[in-house]
Amino acid sequence: MTIISHRIKLIKYCWRLLIIFLTPLVLLPLPLIVETAQARCAYIVLILTVYWVSEAMPYAVTSILPLSFFPLAGIISSDNVGLNYFREITTLFVGSMMLAHAMEHVHLHRRLGLFVLSIVGTSIKWSMAGLMGVTAFLSMWINNSAATSIMIPAAIAIIDELQNYQQEKSVIDKIVARRQSKEIVFDESTSMNISNSNNLNKYAIFLFEVSLDITTCVEEQIKQMPTIQENVPIELNEQVIHDQTDRSLNTVLNSTSTNHVNYKQLKTAFLIAVAYSAAIGGLATLVGTGPNIFVKGFTDKYYGKGSHAFDISFTNFLLFALPIGVIMLVICWLWLQLLYNRKELLPWIKVDPNSLESQKYLKSLLKNQYKELGSLSWQEYTITILFFIMVILWVTRDFSSYPGWGIIFREDYVTDATVAVLIGTLPLILPNKNPFSKQWEYQPIIHWDHLSKKFPWGVFMLQGAGLAIAEGFKESNLSETVASFLHFIVGASDITIIFVVIVLSAIFTEFTSNLACATILFPILGSIAKTTGIHAARLILPSCMAVSLSFMLPIATPPNAMIFLRGNVRIIDLVKVGLGMKLFGIVIILIASMKYRTSRKVRRLEKEAILRAKDSEYTRGVSDRLLSSLNLNSDDDDKERNRRQISTRPIRQIQKELDYPIETMDQINERIQQEVKKRQAAAAAAVTTTTSSTSTAKSTSRNYQTRSSVDDRTNRDNTITGKYTSNRQTNAGKSY
Repeated sequence: MTIISHRIKLIKYCWRLLIIFLTPLVLLPLPLIVETAQARCAYIVLILTVYWVSEAMPYAVTSILPLSFFPLAGIISSDNVGLNYFREITTLFVGSMMLAHAMEHVHLHRRLGLFVLSIVGTSIKWSMAGLMGVTAFLSMWINNSAATSIMIPAAIAIIDELQNYQQEKSVIDKIVARRQSKEIVFDESTSMNISNSNNLNKYAIFLFEVSLDITTCVEEQIKQMPTIQENVPIELNEQVIHDQTDRSLNTVLNSTSTNHVNYKQLKTAFLIAVAYSAAIGGLATLVGTGPNIFVKGFTDKYYGKGSHAFDISFTNFLLFALPIGVIMLVICWLWLQLLYNRKELLPWIKVDPNSLESQKYLKSLLKNQYKELGSLSWQEYTITILFFIMVILWVTRDFSSYPGWGIIFREDYVTDATVAVLIGTLPLILPNKNPFSKQWEYQPIIHWDHLSKKFPWGVFMLQGAGLAIAEGFKESNLSETVASFLHFIVGASDITIIFVVIVLSAIFTEFTSNLACATILFPILGSIAKTTGIHAARLILPSCMAVSLSFMLPIATPPNAMIFLRGNVRIIDLVKVGLGMKLFGIVIILIASMKYRTSRKVRRLEKEAILRAKDSEYTRGVSDRLLSSLNLNSDDDDKERNRRQISTRPIRQIQKELDYPIETMDQINERIQQEVKKRQAAAAAAVTTTTSSTSTAKSTSRNYQTRSSVDDRTNRDNTITGKYTSNRQTNAGKSY
């Protein structure tokens, strides 16, 4: 038994080392048996996935491993894999995080949170709505973890202050009721002339006076709200009376039901609201979370040019993702109210009349805390101006349909990352105080030493690892190999394929970070889009939204882990709330992916993607009918009209009629090109045949003259050759 317990203890403390060393050994047969580049790349990706999911080593350390793994496996050279760690997308992350940490450094986020909560914080439901709105707004511009860590203390403070107020109010009501009951009992005992001892009479009178003093003290404290202090115990001369009074007060405090409100459950709801609103707010902007930043880098690298090209800018991504975020935030608030605060949400449930007093108290509390911050400082003014300048420059650089201020510079030279780095470095340069004030001494708003300690370097390395994995998928053709296993969805409709992609992304993100999930899925989705003929944007963008639906497990995302470590949230709470939110999110993203259009440019790309998808979804019979309808002598409009007329028939009907396997778009185009070449060759041969009858004489005489000239040239060559041969023979005879 001792040996078993020792081994269990050893595994408990050494499981990280076991995973680190056993994972490569267990997966080693894959590259040894299958000696291909795809197998070696899959071996590396599986090792990294196990390390990320199990967190056997810090995710930043795991993110550095591709720098050595891919060159050792002969997949990517060391120079090329290193370039992935500092691309345009990583500089965008660096610049935005620098300004975000400057905002935290000057406590601008706290001022914003208290300002909004002081306006909407008149009830539990509106306090939660204001808290979620502020958290989501902050998460749109700063890291989700940073926004969560900022707003968790505010959420706990709101519930604690409400609970303290309700307890104090209940204590007052109980003591007043007890005082009235004591007066009645004392009057009855006096009127009935009950012969009691002198000590008992003194005790009753004294207890009544103590209750009256306590009530007076508490009422005075209520007038001094919101600065409520804990009651100081009253020292009594007689020990018996002191104990009895303590028991009475404890009974009052313990018997308070706080108006039948479960503040423990409300605290759980507020913490979950903070974590979920941070995740929802992060998916709404291009710089809000890691997958959004990564999807821009991925598309710029692999879909920057060509027929499947699509450009992601801050504006068109905001137009696509912001409605999804707003709708999900409202649904999340309603879902939390339905689960934890039905009394205020449903109008037919009777509300406690004392809740109005608590709402007024909470509002006054938040306003007083906001007033304590004072006016805006020089630092806060500077960071606020920089923040609005950066957002305005992001939005106006490119309007997708119309050019923005970016047209002033060379094409593709100035990007959102340029703006982010330029504005993000200014807090390291600008002074923290008014330079025109007296006794001014130059100090930057935030020092580099402080910024370097707070900066999320791990996330920075993780983004580089994701781009390196994506390049490894491409160089080894592993993405196409994986996509071939998903060939069963090739014949499905667009909505079915997109639905499967969203569900797989939403499930996979619960077991690893959303950024790691995106780095693994995006290359595979690109190959699936190529196989199915669907435009890559219709698969990658929904997957980018779906990987942010990490609501059910603490390991899914850092905000979930942060509220879980507080001790107020259980896993069952996350599962109960997160399952509903995940289902809502899948439906919302699916509808947005099928119905929403961001701009004129994106609409044009979507139409082209739909036409390409139709070409890939029709059978061999479609291409045969298309070839038979093509007339080489007709104009392009007739060809396009015939093609559209044929391609309007559903795939299932054509499959049933012709019973042919589905062809990809490349196969159909190749067959069409081959058939067109054959028809062109046949047409050229026909033209040659018709013209030969009219020019027979000319061609005959020309051929005769040609043959005569050839014969003369041949005879002349033979004569020269004969003379040369005879001369050589004569010279040879003389030399002999």
